[in-house]
Amino acid sequence: MKPSSANVTGTARAGRRHVLTGALGLASAASLMPARQAGAQAVPSPSAYPVKPVRVLVPYSAGGSADNAARLMAEKLAAALGQNFVIDNRPGASGTIAAQALAAAPGDGYTLMVAPTAVAAITPVTRKTPYDPLKDFTAVAKLSGSLGMLSVSPAIPAKTWPELLKLARENPGKLAFGSSGVGTITHLTGEVLQQAAGIKLLHVPYKSIVDGVGDLLSGRVAMVFDPFILPQVRAGKVFAVAALGGRRHPEFPDVPTIEERGIDMQGFFARSWFGMFGPRDMPREVVEKLNAEIEKAGRDPELVRKMQGLGLYPDFVPSASFTAQLNSDLAFFAALLKQLDIRLES
Repeated sequence: MKPSSANVTGTARAGRRHVLTGALGLASAASLMPARQAGAQAVPSPSAYPVKPVRVLVPYSAGGSADNAARLMAEKLAAALGQNFVIDNRPGASGTIAAQALAAAPGDGYTLMVAPTAVAAITPVTRKTPYDPLKDFTAVAKLSGSLGMLSVSPAIPAKTWPELLKLARENPGKLAFGSSGVGTITHLTGEVLQQAAGIKLLHVPYKSIVDGVGDLLSGRVAMVFDPFILPQVRAGKVFAVAALGGRRHPEFPDVPTIEERGIDMQGFFARSWFGMFGPRDMPREVVEKLNAEIEKAGRDPELVRKMQGLGLYPDFVPSASFTAQLNSDLAFFAALLKQLDIRLES
């Protein structure tokens, strides 16, 4: 029996519905494939690093020595690796705000921190911190050392080290020194100097030494030890009385080191550095790639010149050796602070 036209139509429609449903199913599956593939690529391969901008935390305000070191290296890394290295200043709480943010970041290498000795090796031994530099950080590389200068205010009657020493001994506890914060290298420089020289000074901490420049020029603080002040020295606005990096500054070859002045700083300045850190468990490939570019940048004459102008010098130490140095520095400062009977909880 021949099917009725209605049955043929119904069968045909049913067939078309079946084909259409199948086509939609295939289309839906196809539309999901890119999404699944994108999801699989959400974590970039370490070998392709960096495939997006990298955030570089700095524990202090813009304009200071840590910020200068970070920006110089970020500029070189961006040029070499083809991605922006974006500076993110997170000042406060003796550097712990930035350090805590680093410890909480994913360990993929897209959040880094450039920090001085204080944040990684001094603060953790002087107070309870929300991070452990050995457990929560990857020590990527040491970037630079410091070419600091003991610089004195034009408002005090001392323009040389012998004059400053005499003035300090005649006025115990009255001459103030400014630092970039409690527990920083510039603070401890003053503490070690007092013991080594047999003098008593008054400590005036700032959130950043940038904030203390005006006080130095006016005489509210008599001296500072931060390389950030070098532009003021060049301009003749303050006086350099001793170099503080264990070596004379190339721009001021006639200014002796503090050790040459007969003051034993106990190897202190070998522990003054700026380093790059990442969160724990960073991929080895990423660390090695950063190490290669940092080492290369340190040989760039332009970078050397810029760093010297800011009181720094390139001093690359690769990750494994820098990790060992961090261990050593933590022990050094724990012993030093105990010896000096310095409590930094304030």
